[in-house]
Amino acid sequence: SIVYATNFFKDFFFEAIVTVNLTALLVLTTLFISVSGTLPTTSYVKLVDVWMIFSLSIPFVEVLIQIYIDYLYNKENKEKDDEESKCPTEGKNGGWIGLKRKTGDSL
Repeated sequence: SIVYATNFFKDFFFEAIVTVNLTALLVLTTLFISVSGTLPTTSYVKLVDVWMIFSLSIPFVEVLIQIYIDYLYNKENKEKDDEESKCPTEGKNGGWIGLKRKTGDSL
């Protein structure tokens, strides 16, 4: 289904992934309400109810997983940025360019 296909989207399509999953969740909820309204009322849980609730849980779990993946992705990028900003650099290219040599050092 389209919900499962969102697992293969690139990391920077986070908004599209969540939008697709939430749209699928809304469609499945509408379908569940429609089907439940046409079935006879019983005192026990019908198999179609179990199937529909399971189907509703998949997009919800996918959204939670994608949120966690995005959190880890942003955390990793922030740590890389923090490491790069701690490096004592001068100049446009970064690195150790522009550090003063001690007097008496020869090339």
